[in-house]
Parts: sequence; C-alpha cells; structure tokens
Amino acid sequence: MAFSGLPIVPPGAGLNVTFASINTALCIAIGAAPEAVHEPSRLAELMQRAFTELQTEAGTTSPTTSKSRTP
Repeated sequence: MAFSGLPIVPPGAGLNVTFASINTALCIAIGAAPEAVHEPSRLAELMQRAFTELQTEAGTTSPTTSKSRTP
C-alpha cells in the first residue's frame, strides 16, 4: 500500500480519501482541510495499521509495501 497523489478537497468538504488499485497494489491519497482533520499524517498511520491488521487476519501479505509519504 502506498500513500500518494494530490486529492482535491472541494469547497464544503473537509476530507477527500481517494483509493486506486493497480494490479496488486493499493494506492491511497488523503487530502484534508486543517479545520476538519488536524493530523492527516496520523490518519494515514492509522489506515496503514488497519490494512496491515486486515492482511494479517486474512493470511495475506502485500507484495510491495511502501512507507507513507508526507508532502
């Protein structure tokens, strides 16, 4: 799983989470208004943990796991 991209947060929205799967990779991009999400990097960290836990419970592993990127 990789965190990347530049999602657009439209007016009136506080958070945009975009998912895209490419072959066996899952890419997630997080765009957040500071008023809505004070720590977007924490959100990314928690999502990474949840996906890792899901893979463990399912008995699968990711062929390529990337560290999250912080702009």
